[in-house]
Amino acid sequence: MNMKRIYAWIIDFVIVCIIQTILMGLFLIMPLLKNIDDINISNVMTRQLIITYCSIIYLIVRDIIGKRSIGKRVFKLKIINKSNGNEASILRRFVRNITWILGPIDVIVFL
Repeated sequence: MNMKRIYAWIIDFVIVCIIQTILMGLFLIMPLLKNIDDINISNVMTRQLIITYCSIIYLIVRDIIGKRSIGKRVFKLKIINKSNGNEASILRRFVRNITWILGPIDVIVFL
């Protein structure tokens, strides 16, 4: 695998971590610190799921908006259609990234 692709993936992963951290601080930690006496576990879990879904949405649409993710832009990489060498269509980029949702299912099936 090309090292540029690995570095681009690391940049995208760091962006997801930053999104996760900011959203967690704003919508989970800050409200919990303000209402420490009134902690509702279902409310905490709901907020955490929403935060996680926001990160997953970034992973899915990162190559659709602007045709390349931030990491790919930094390293001047493109997503191409292997059969004809042209730039991949929106549908192909979407299908390529939708597999991030299937990752946990793969782990469960493997176990």
